[in-house]
Amino acid sequence: MSDHNPISTVTPTEPKLRWEWRSFEYKPHLWQEAMAGSVRTTPLVMTSEIYLPTRRSPCNVKIRHELLDVKQLRATDAAGLELWEPTLKCGFPLPPETLDALCDDWQCLRPDTVPSLPTPEHLLSFISRSLPDVRIVPLRKWRRRIRLADCDGERVTILIEGRLLESLSLEHQDPAVLLAALKALRLDQEENTNYLRAIKGVLGWLDT
Repeated sequence: MSDHNPISTVTPTEPKLRWEWRSFEYKPHLWQEAMAGSVRTTPLVMTSEIYLPTRRSPCNVKIRHELLDVKQLRATDAAGLELWEPTLKCGFPLPPETLDALCDDWQCLRPDTVPSLPTPEHLLSFISRSLPDVRIVPLRKWRRRIRLADCDGERVTILIEGRLLESLSLEHQDPAVLLAALKALRLDQEENTNYLRAIKGVLGWLDT
């Protein structure tokens, strides 16, 4: 039996590519009105996560539940909706070839020596020593999954770098259905800001 955990992406019943909209511009009255018809699909859950961004890359890399999770931005349509694809979800240890692929995703130089990394802590230590372009960003999320206007979504509070952010999101495999939902909820004029862009804003990377 191999020592390496198998790589997985998403379950067969879940569409692999989904169009997403997310806001970090908290508007209590607008959000409360929009969520009035929502159905809670999960209870409120707190998770501790670590995001691993670089300045140049639009790739979303994070560690959650002891798994490495990678999503790629594939397209942005005329309405500003974004098409994201989960491309990697795997456990530890990470073989050297996975770290090689991550360096491509991060658009950073590969170190001369790339080891196998048995745990998330070993990955973070390796990043700190050998990948100065990658920032380690711990955060906490308080998240409730919802179903709203034929779309899946979530309402989230995020603690990052000592700041609290509020976020509301909707997603669907069909961008027309997602846009229709946003228009019906009067959210279609709100800026679409993904997690990675919000994190880069907190880090001050969008101002340089």
